[in-house]
Amino acid sequence: MRRRFRLVSSLLTAFFLLFFQAVPPLAAQTSSAAGTAAPPFLTYLAAKGVINGFPDGSLHPNSPLTRAQAAKVLDLAAGLSVGNGKGAPTFSDVPAGFWGYPYIETAAAAGFLRGFPDGTYRPNQPLSRAEAAALLFRLAPAPPAGYVGPSLPDVPSANWAYPDASAAVDAGFLPLGSDGLFHPATAVTREDFARAVAFAVTEEPSAQAPLVGTLHVDGGQVYLQTSAGAPLQPATTGAAVSAGDVVSTGPEGSAHINYGDGSSLKLTPDTSVTIVQAVGQPIILAGGVPAVGVKSLEVSLPNGQLFGGLAANQYLTTGLAPLHSRFAAATNKKNSLPWWKAFVLKLVRVKVDMPWGVAGIRGTFWETIVGS
Repeated sequence: MRRRFRLVSSLLTAFFLLFFQAVPPLAAQTSSAAGTAAPPFLTYLAAKGVINGFPDGSLHPNSPLTRAQAAKVLDLAAGLSVGNGKGAPTFSDVPAGFWGYPYIETAAAAGFLRGFPDGTYRPNQPLSRAEAAALLFRLAPAPPAGYVGPSLPDVPSANWAYPDASAAVDAGFLPLGSDGLFHPATAVTREDFARAVAFAVTEEPSAQAPLVGTLHVDGGQVYLQTSAGAPLQPATTGAAVSAGDVVSTGPEGSAHINYGDGSSLKLTPDTSVTIVQAVGQPIILAGGVPAVGVKSLEVSLPNGQLFGGLAANQYLTTGLAPLHSRFAAATNKKNSLPWWKAFVLKLVRVKVDMPWGVAGIRGTFWETIVGS
């Protein structure tokens, strides 16, 4: 039996450019102002139903966000079940008849919100950037004990806002101003808060989604089995491929399976592949388009030849430092590593089960052959 597993780079690059489809075309973007496109993170959250537009059809990216509006965004981004607005109010200035009452009560019950010492919440007051940073690390995991973030010229380390503000800057959640300052008391804009929330819900460690690929029949006989024990059926382009499915090619058949981040698997003739496990990572494509990329993929290859290609950077538009630079930072700072840097150290995203063993894929392109 011939047993080969090869990692390749430049030669397979040309192969993938020829045979694999690119990232799906971008969806139409929501309007931000007359004749302009909305910032990508507002577009992303609007597409997810987390942020609503205004009657004029725009998203008002530069407008401030009130504390009541922030409560609603947090509830929807976290997928909380919003209450019916009945019951005794938690805050003295948020009565049951106020539009934001159910959102504020839900967020307070979840531990996202805290009022002021006088028992008020001040729902119509603009949310400051310091308050926004604190909220973000209640939505996403807080930095580990012992973590020390970058210094901020206008937020002293003794200030209550420093730990969260510093971490928010380090993670790329909230950007500094053009003057290099954080401006903790300044109202956070809808665009900046959307950016931060979008990062938090897509990059935090537990974020995942079902990973479903799209099958493309390149030619010849290709078959798909979608449930255990069912017979293989002739496959057509566009069929969904999920965990538990089997794709098989005939003597002259070939096909590939595309994923939302541009990753792909290529099956050559006489190849059988079972998708053993498929876990996706929510991602944001250029223009704010929601998609699901490869977080953890395990396939079984009992026979045949499989080419694979993993998207090198799942986030095509984020504003975060590139993954390779964050990996370097992570490997150079082993102590008190925050989760937004630690996640890049998970190098194995694909496993290939073969008759004689398992291959963990750490590169971008690979080829696996099982045959006689």
